Amino acid sequence: MRAQPRWSRALSVAVLAVYFAAVIVPAARHPNTDGFAAYYTASRILLSQPRDVPRVYDDAWFQSRIEQFGFEGVRDIYNIQPPTMTLLMVPVAWMPRPLARAVWITLAAACWIGACALLYRFVSSGSLNLGSFVVFAAATTAYLPVRENFKRGQSYALLLLLLVTHFCLLTSRRPWARWAAGAPLGFMLAIKVAGAWLWPLLLLSRRWATVAVAAITCAAVSLGASLIFGWAAWQPYLRDLPRLAHDPMRDTSGYQTVTSLFGHLFIRDPIYSPRPVANLPLVAQGASALVTVCAIILSVRSQRLDDESRHVRALSIAVFDALVVSLAPIAETYHYLLVLPAVAIAWSWALETRPSIGTWVTLAAATLLLMIPQKLYIAPGIQAGWSALLAYPRVYGAVVLWAWLIRALGKVAARDRQSSAVEAAVS
Repeated sequence: MRAQPRWSRALSVAVLAVYFAAVIVPAARHPNTDGFAAYYTASRILLSQPRDVPRVYDDAWFQSRIEQFGFEGVRDIYNIQPPTMTLLMVPVAWMPRPLARAVWITLAAACWIGACALLYRFVSSGSLNLGSFVVFAAATTAYLPVRENFKRGQSYALLLLLLVTHFCLLTSRRPWARWAAGAPLGFMLAIKVAGAWLWPLLLLSRRWATVAVAAITCAAVSLGASLIFGWAAWQPYLRDLPRLAHDPMRDTSGYQTVTSLFGHLFIRDPIYSPRPVANLPLVAQGASALVTVCAIILSVRSQRLDDESRHVRALSIAVFDALVVSLAPIAETYHYLLVLPAVAIAWSWALETRPSIGTWVTLAAATLLLMIPQKLYIAPGIQAGWSALLAYPRVYGAVVLWAWLIRALGKVAARDRQSSAVEAAVS
C-alpha cells in the first residue's frame, strides 16, 4: 500500500482518538449488557463451581446466576454454546464485574488493533508502514460490527485476531505455516463453534495438515476443559444442539443468514415469522442447502491458495471468508466482524488495480449493505410476505462481495493465462 500523505495520517489519528473516546471508553464503563453478562457468568461459574457447568443450559438457573453476580436489568441465556465457552473469560472472571468489563474491553481493543496490524501486513506484502497502518485502522472504525462488538462486550475481536492469524499462516510460503494455521482455527471452533464454514473448504482444497492440526487443537481444548468441569457438561449441549436446526427464533431478520432468509419466507411461526410467503418448510431447507453446496463448490473451484502471486492468495482467502457468517446458523451484527478480512482484501485489491467504475460501485454497495443498521432491517413494515426480501441486507452484501471476489480472481487467472501464452509464443 502506498505511503499516505501527512494530512491523512493526522486525520486518522484524530479519528482513532475520537473512536476510543466515543465507543471504547463508554463500552468499558458499562458492564450491564447481554453477551458480556453470559460470558462473565459462565466463566465465573467455571472458576468457583466447575461441577455446576452442566446447569448453564438451564435458562432459569443461569439467569438467576446473572442476577446474583450483579448485572442489572440484563436478561441473557447461555444458548446453544459448547461448555468450552466457559473458558472464554477466565482471565478476567475472577475480578469484580466493573473491573472485569474494563479489562475485557481493553483486551478486545488490543485484539482489534492486533488483527488490523496483521491484516494490514497481509495486504501490503508483509511491510508495516506506521502511517499507512494508522489510516487502515481508522478506516475499519467505519465498519459497524466493530462498534457493536465493543458495545455488547462480545468476543468477536478475539475471534477476528485468531481468524486473521489463521489466514496469514495458511497463505505463508513457509513449510511449517500450513500446520500452524490449524491451531487458531481449532481454537475458534472449540470455544465458540466459529469458523465452521472454513472446514469443508479446506478439506476440499486438500489442506490436510491444516485441518488435522485444527482437529487436534479443538480436541485438546475440549479434553482439557472436560477434565475441569466434567464430561456431564457435554450431555445437555449435545442434547440441545439439534434444536438449532429447527429453532423458529433463527428465522427473524435479526439473524442475518441465508437460513434465516429462506425460513422467514417459507416457514410459518406464530411468533417469529407469522406471515411468510407460504408455509413450505421443505422449500426453505432445500434452498438453504442448495445455496450452501453451490457456494462450497464455487469457492473451492475458484481458490488458488498455492499461487505464487500474493494478490491471488489474498483474494482466495477473501473468497473463503466472505460467507463465513451468512452461511452460519445464526448471525447478529457483531458476528459480521469476521467478514472484515474479506472487505479489507477486496478494497486493497481495488485500490492497487484501479478497476472499472462498475466494479467500484459494486464493491461499495456490498460494503454498505454489510453495514446497514439493525433498526432498518427489523422494521415491522418489511417482515411480511415478499417484502421480507428487503430485511436481509447483510446476506446480500456478503453474497455480492463473494461474487465480486470470485470475479476478481477470474480476471487475475485470465491475465496469468494470457501472460503465459505470450511467454510461450516468444520462447
